[in-house]
Amino acid sequence: MNPVVISHNSSYILLDSSFNATIDHQWFDPNWWKKQDLVTGYATGRSKAYFLQHGSAELVLRHYTRGGLVTIVSTDSYIWSGLSRTRPWREWHLNHKLYEKNLPVPRPIAAHVYRNGWHYKGDILTQRINNVRPLQDLIISNEVSEVAAINIGMAIRKFHDNQLYHSDLNINNILINGEGRIFLIDFDKCSTRSGNYWKLGNIDRLERSIRKTDINIDMPKQIMEQIRLGYFGKH
Repeated sequence: MNPVVISHNSSYILLDSSFNATIDHQWFDPNWWKKQDLVTGYATGRSKAYFLQHGSAELVLRHYTRGGLVTIVSTDSYIWSGLSRTRPWREWHLNHKLYEKNLPVPRPIAAHVYRNGWHYKGDILTQRINNVRPLQDLIISNEVSEVAAINIGMAIRKFHDNQLYHSDLNINNILINGEGRIFLIDFDKCSTRSGNYWKLGNIDRLERSIRKTDINIDMPKQIMEQIRLGYFGKH
């Protein structure tokens, strides 16, 4: 997987050269996909992710949006400080690094940055992971098995052993397939960190996310015990 950069005027695209398609700026416009009736679904969160169909390839398109009080000024515009420091560029390269290490992440396809003076907007395109459900759905429907919870702990430990700090480790960014295999998604603002001081705090962040769900009060405790069992067990 060799990354290639395509630039035209103020638009920059970083892409996986092995992806069998000619990607241009239209690929990052949801309306372009809608006109072709190639939007197959959505995932909601702070920003909407579009599920797309291109031939046999299933893709996910996400536009970068902001949260908090700064949205009063702009919902999706960021200060330009160089292409390599933009959020799409940094996330694509980190995602690519994890994918190359055979960690359970989606394949990164392309990142897009559009510069307008001292500001920019951006998008990222990844390959969709099939037949998975977010941990949130499984918790709400009381379908989190002991094996799945232990596998979550083991998966997080694997990422931590590779020094990956997931800045938004929550129940929407953990996906589980029918065989209990775990995937992590959404690496915006994530990074690799040295040392171990931050790792338990990352687990605590996930626990807070689980406890926020409107479920039986004993369930979060049980799930976290099993996740920690997987995390701290022998590997």
